[in-house]
Parts: sequence; structure tokens; C-alpha cells
Amino acid sequence: MKKKKKIKSIYLVLFAIFLVYLSIQVESKTSNLKNEYPKPYRSIVHEMAEEYDVDENLIYAIMRQESKFNTESVSSAKARGLLQITEPTFEWLKMRLNDTTTVYEDLFEPEHNIRYGVYFLSLLKQEFKSSSTQLAAYNAGMNITKTWLSDSNYSKDGVILDVIPYPETSNYVKIVLDNYRIYEEIY
Repeated sequence: MKKKKKIKSIYLVLFAIFLVYLSIQVESKTSNLKNEYPKPYRSIVHEMAEEYDVDENLIYAIMRQESKFNTESVSSAKARGLLQITEPTFEWLKMRLNDTTTVYEDLFEPEHNIRYGVYFLSLLKQEFKSSSTQLAAYNAGMNITKTWLSDSNYSKDGVILDVIPYPETSNYVKIVLDNYRIYEEIY
């Protein structure tokens, strides 16, 4: 009888050691992922996400893909900053915001770039029901996305894009949705 209790105790101790080891491994993996998927500019992102009703993890998923969190990032299309806003989009958003003081150069500053980018995301959220369609519009533009939605080759229901004809945009949507899933898992 004592031998069975001793064996049972040994198994319990080994199981407890295994659980501690597993916990350390999970924490280490989460810590590494947090380094790869950080959340910089938290207060600005949080404030803008609340103001415009946009998911913070989605903002970070886009920011990670667009600029890798580099405030000075400029794309081949001359889009600027963390959320990569082009000048025509900036001018359109500036008019809608009734902003008379911000200039395009200000988009290298996180508070301005995040404000404009999140505001744009809120407009896309109002215009398009599907997250993937919103992301396609963020990347390719609202007008081209509306054109795709009206074409039965790309959308069966006019709401969700079944096919995104631009490979760059299709890839972009997949990457951002993957980023979003990871942000959701680790935060």
C-alpha cells in the first residue's frame, strides 16, 4: 500500500514539474511573440480606437504590415507614416474632419497618422460590412473595391469579396488578417 502511495506521489510531483515547464514554455513563446507583435503608441491607439469605434488589434495588425511601426516609412506610392496614408486620401480625410491645421508632412508624427488612419478605418467600417472587404478598400481604395463588389466575378452578394483581383491586395488582406489573429491570441 505504501509503495502505491509513493509511486502516486512521484507521478504527482513529475506532473507538477511538467506543468511548470509547460507554463514557462508558453510564457516564453508569448513573450517572443509580443516582441514580434508589439503595441507601440498605446495611449494614442487606445484613444483613437475608442473615439472612432475601431478594434485596437486591427489597428496594430495594419500598422505592423504597413510600416513595421516605423514613423518615417514612405511607400512607393508615397504613402506616409505608421498607417501609410497617401496624400489624396489625407486631403479627403482632412476635408471630412474639417481639419484646417494638419498638413501632409504631419503624418510622420504618430498622433496625426494614427488619428487619420483610424478615422479612415471607421469610414471603411461604415461603408463595408466585411473585415476583409474593409482591408481590401484600405489597400486598393474605396472606389475600386466598390467596383469589385458590383462585379459578380468577384462578389456573389455585393457585400463580401469572394475574389480580390489584385494579387497585392489579396496578399495584403491575408497578412493583415493573420496579424490580427495573432494579436487577438497574445493580447
